[in-house]
Formats: sequence, C-alpha cells, structure tokens
Amino acid sequence: RLEDGTTEPIASGPPVDVLNQIQDPGGGNTQVLYDYGRLMFVTGEGVLFAYDEGTRWKFLWKDEVKRDESVGDFFRVDSEQRATGERGQAYRLWAPHPRWSDWADAPMRAVQDICEELILLTLALRSTALSRMTRGIFLTPQEASFAPLTEGLDEDPQQNPFLSDMMEHFSNQIENPGSASALVPFIGEVPADYIQNFVWLKLHDPATDYMEKDLRDEAIKRLALSLDMSPEDLLGYTNANHWTGRQVQLDRWRMFGYNKAELWAGSVADAYLRPQLREEGYSEVPVDEVVIAFDDSQVVISPDRTEDALKAHNDGLISGEAARKALGWGEKDSMDGEE
Repeated sequence: RLEDGTTEPIASGPPVDVLNQIQDPGGGNTQVLYDYGRLMFVTGEGVLFAYDEGTRWKFLWKDEVKRDESVGDFFRVDSEQRATGERGQAYRLWAPHPRWSDWADAPMRAVQDICEELILLTLALRSTALSRMTRGIFLTPQEASFAPLTEGLDEDPQQNPFLSDMMEHFSNQIENPGSASALVPFIGEVPADYIQNFVWLKLHDPATDYMEKDLRDEAIKRLALSLDMSPEDLLGYTNANHWTGRQVQLDRWRMFGYNKAELWAGSVADAYLRPQLREEGYSEVPVDEVVIAFDDSQVVISPDRTEDALKAHNDGLISGEAARKALGWGEKDSMDGEE
C-alpha cells in the first residue's frame, strides 16, 4: 500500500510465499474459501487452521479446534471431541458485532426467530398430513353391528367383526397410500332400515386444512428480505425477466460478495500474513503496509458485449484480436492467409 492509498503488486518474496502457503489438503484454496463463506454466513466466525507444518489448511468451526496448553499449539477434534492427528496453528477470523467488536455477527443471527417459525409451521403441516382427525368421526348405529366374536366383549371394537374390518381397511390405507386399495371405499352390508343412520361427524373444516402453508410462504419471503443476499437467491427468478435477472446478477457481487472478499483479505492479513512476516524479519517494505488484494474479474458477470464488439470492429475502432476476445474466441481461431 503506497502513500497515496493505491496498491502496488508484490510479485515475489516472503509475502507471496507466506500467502501461497494457504492451500486445501488437495491443493488450491477453493474449499477453504467455500467453508469461510458458509461459516461466516451462518455463525460469523471460524478458525483458519494450518497443520502438517503449514502445508495443509482448513477453515473450521471454533469448537473443532482446541489448544494444547502444554505445548502451545492447536489440534483438531472429531465429533466425539477426540483428538485427531492434525496439529498446528489456528487463526480466528470473524465479522465484528456492531455492539462489541470481539463478538461475531452473521446474517443468520438476525433471522433466528423466522427460522424457528418455519420449523414450527413445517411441523404443523406434517402433523396435519399424518393425522386422521381432520377426516372427522364416522358414526354407526349399534343396531347395525354384528354380534361380537366372544360373548361379553361387545364393548371392545376389536371383537366386533364390522368395526374390526373397517379399522383394518382404514389402517391399510394409511400404511399403503400409493396402493389401489387405498382408493377403494370400505364396503359393509347392513339392514336397509339403518343405512340413513350412518353419519360422518366433521371435526375439521377442509377449507382450513394446511392453512400453515400460506404462513410458511410468507415467512420465507420475510427471510429472503432479511438475509445478507439477493432475495432472488432464495425465492428464484420466476418474477424477473431477462433484463432484471441479469441486473440482479450484476448487483449481487457489488452488494454482497465484495465486502465478504474484502473481510477475508483484511482478516487474513491481520491475523496471519503480517505477524508471520514480522516473525521472519521481513523488511523490504514496511510490514504494516503489506495488504492482501483480490482479483474479481472471474466473479463479476459482465453484460453481453458481443454485438458492441462486432460493431466496433466493423467501424475500425477495435482490432480483430479484441473482437475475438469479447466473443470468447482466441487467436488460434483467427483466419490466416488465403483463408
């Protein structure tokens, strides 16, 4: 970082070597960055963990890393809190809370009540789907019942042939909802004088069944507007046309992604890069002015400029090489000689 606030790339030397040590166990840093983004969204903090003498790195939840006070280093534990063979150094990274800077803040912390509401509404929908109380009560006249199988047990519905067969039929419908028998009504023969006395007693209004569904949709919309991301990422792009959908994609990085990358770069520089450079005695430039920048050219979705490129090339404003680059082709695709 220069005196005028601009930056000048450092192409080689200890700063580059130290920063390039941050690699996934299999090489690269895609998994480290993915885990960072996920944990920062959900919890707002995590631990950048280096093990195997700094050759492998992970970004972990803080409870997965413990400090060995006797040695002074850190080790990773499994889900049973048992020590693994991974030992090394740990660097806490977090998004500061607006009230206390040592606390962590995350988008999910502000919507926990909506999330709990969604869980309750989903459980209510599930109970409605599993319950048969919404089907009401089927009342049958006692005079239409068959004699019990065993004398003296006429009050036990399991001993009544008619009620027993009907209950078995209903149970099969619940256990095998996809079978053909689930659509066939129960058939029973009763005296004609009692047919009009069979009554279905309604306990639940079908118009209000699954009323939680609308409440859940409303909660999801509130959740989408409250999270630190584009609402379309949760609700989809069904209500956006071609042009508005593209604008949402262009704005996503500037509004939500850029500050995440900036927080990562600043946190890694503060917690790891500059302290490591001081430990190694780096002095080519002031250590406090060594910063981490990022290249977002592969992230930003640019507008389609193919038509502009063709027109500019035809008007002689840009070269064929520039036009081919805008169209997604390289120099090997250019025509040569008589071709």
